[in-house]
Amino acid sequence: MYERILIPTDFSWYAQRTIRYATEIPGATEVVLLHITEEASECMTWHSSAEARNSPSTPANALAYAGEALEKAGFSVTYEVAPPKSAGIHSAILESAERNGADLLLIGGKGRGFLRDVLMGHVSKRVVEEARMHVLVTHFPEEHGPGSEAAGVPASREKPLFSRILVPVDFSRTTFETIEFLGELDEYEEIILMHIIGSVNDRNDLQKKLQHAIEALSFLQRDLAPRRGMVSPLIRFGDPAGEICRMAEEEQATLILISRFGASDYLKQGPIGSIAAEVAKRARIPVLIRFPGSSRDVQVREIGTAEFPRAEETWSHYRQQCADPSVDRIFGVFVDGDLVSLARCRRYPDGLEIDGVFTQEGFRRRGYARSVVSLLVHECGAEPLHTLSTGEMIEFFRSFGFTEIPEKEMPASIRERYGFALGDLAGADLYPMKRSSREA
Repeated sequence: MYERILIPTDFSWYAQRTIRYATEIPGATEVVLLHITEEASECMTWHSSAEARNSPSTPANALAYAGEALEKAGFSVTYEVAPPKSAGIHSAILESAERNGADLLLIGGKGRGFLRDVLMGHVSKRVVEEARMHVLVTHFPEEHGPGSEAAGVPASREKPLFSRILVPVDFSRTTFETIEFLGELDEYEEIILMHIIGSVNDRNDLQKKLQHAIEALSFLQRDLAPRRGMVSPLIRFGDPAGEICRMAEEEQATLILISRFGASDYLKQGPIGSIAAEVAKRARIPVLIRFPGSSRDVQVREIGTAEFPRAEETWSHYRQQCADPSVDRIFGVFVDGDLVSLARCRRYPDGLEIDGVFTQEGFRRRGYARSVVSLLVHECGAEPLHTLSTGEMIEFFRSFGFTEIPEKEMPASIRERYGFALGDLAGADLYPMKRSSREA
């Protein structure tokens, strides 16, 4: 849970309403209230509202006023005023969070001077993107803005923050870390486990993905069932970020709980997953972005013949390739145990050919294809290697030492399987290439 919370404030109404959420954070007992101002030449700290109120610092006085309610609620509150960093206000916020050992950074999605059509303030956006910790970013409807209480809009919400929780799940390792966190909650009204199927190739692919989603959601639902409150599965199709935000409103969720990195994101060292970043920007309710507790497990290795059916299943998204243990060596990239990228070296009577180079949608532009072909070349490069490259892949293969050759120099048995091109490989966007053996 989140024992120590850092809350940056610019004293806007958005920030003031954000501070109120601290009393609803599970396990929270300490709060650091932070204000960044160019008026400060160094970081200054006070350990009670009385101490901050008696300071000659005007920001400290304002912090004391903002934190009194938290102290009355039993929180230990530290008040901090600090100058901005050269990299910006967001950098000073993140440095303070690290310096104070915060478990959670609670920040308003907007601040002073924001425009009505801006989805997220600049400082909040940079904090969300660069934080190396859990972040709760708040969003409030415009009708809850300044003067709303006088107009009859209640300051308090009808339901607690951790009441109706929408949880996007993709069944990766980070999903199970999120489920473990949910298991620690004492009470909630409903947890909505939402899985989004982004795209399908055909009816069989749809059936496979639906069946997998139903079975995996049922497992997670059973795991959480003994807890207090309902657990409801939900499957939707389309753009993940858009569907998450839309269903949060439709289901009247009080909180979106999402992992910073999903199955299609790169290693934990990356800044933030694209879906989490987009949800944090577009949501109209608070979003809790959980930082994973462990790195993604990425392995690049040759796969055994017992795993060839997994290769064929992955290739079902790419020309329905088949794996033949008698002539094939197949190399793959596994992310958290899932086979996401492949390259095959097939032996023909008169030579070796590389083909079947494929990376699943959602895992591209991560360097996986380069990693798997590099391993294949290292393991199989004692002999000459051939490939028929598409035009857009020529530079890729050149980087591994392949050069273009005339069609007639390709081994006959490899050339035969491209008979459909009727001797015009270029017309079929296929270009013969060869890499000499290491001994050559």
